[in-house]
Amino acid sequence: MVFISKPNRLLFSKNVILFSSSVGHRHPKVLKAVTDQLQRQALHSQELLDPLRGYLAKILAELTPGNLKYAFFTNSGTESVEGALKMAMLATGRRTIIAAVGGFHGKSLGSLSATSK
Repeated sequence: MVFISKPNRLLFSKNVILFSSSVGHRHPKVLKAVTDQLQRQALHSQELLDPLRGYLAKILAELTPGNLKYAFFTNSGTESVEGALKMAMLATGRRTIIAAVGGFHGKSLGSLSATSK
């Protein structure tokens, strides 16, 4: 799920599991959406082509400032953190990161390096 803050045009994603659990157990609209998706494509993978992902990338490119040419979609928060760390390191050439005390960013190696415990 992608949220857009119009004043600053900030984009961020929220874990869909948290969203779907807040609408109740077996909510009819959620069940219909899941069933419809299973009819189209039951397996989700970053390696499989998905026309909706391409459509979303196009919309993001139109909404973001500048000349966005690439979009990177992830399956989890820790993958998002890993991707952000890699992009920041590629863009700056730096290998040092700053992390907040008490923050949790995931359980992969890069994400753990930005976690305080």
